[in-house]
Amino acid sequence: MTSQPYDRAAHATLTAAKIQLGDALNNARLQAGNPSYRRMQRAGFTYSPATITRVLRGDTVPKWTFVEEFLKLCNVNRYEIEQVWRPRWVAVAALAQPNKATPTTLINHGTGQNTPTEAGVECQICGAWVVNTARHDEWHNTLATRRPRWLKPVPTTSEQPSSRGAMLG
Repeated sequence: MTSQPYDRAAHATLTAAKIQLGDALNNARLQAGNPSYRRMQRAGFTYSPATITRVLRGDTVPKWTFVEEFLKLCNVNRYEIEQVWRPRWVAVAALAQPNKATPTTLINHGTGQNTPTEAGVECQICGAWVVNTARHDEWHNTLATRRPRWLKPVPTTSEQPSSRGAMLG
């Protein structure tokens, strides 16, 4: 495995993006009446106060499930979560992992507005939301020896049968 050279500008951009996302999430919390972290946990938030602190401080890029759950507890409507917050999170997550396939934004040429595309697909095996299908298939294949027998390795593109009959035979 080769290591990537340190890119000071990319690091600074990522740091600023994490801090901005944390600040925006904290603003949503303030607009919801500034509930304490413990109160959020009692309301069903599944992440620890330490994790909340790290995210709001901008120390880490949260998982999408964190952002979505956090915003729901802050009474942000579903439309705003999907149309405003998901693209914002995708942009920060893309900065955190620049060498990985990332969701794209489709430009609506008729209006000049950016419309976020669906940021991946659901895995038919495990139900995970997948952005990089080749990497996710590799993950399934790597873990197949440690998984239950019913979970079969995912065939790569070159191994996939060419017809339905070949699958049944």
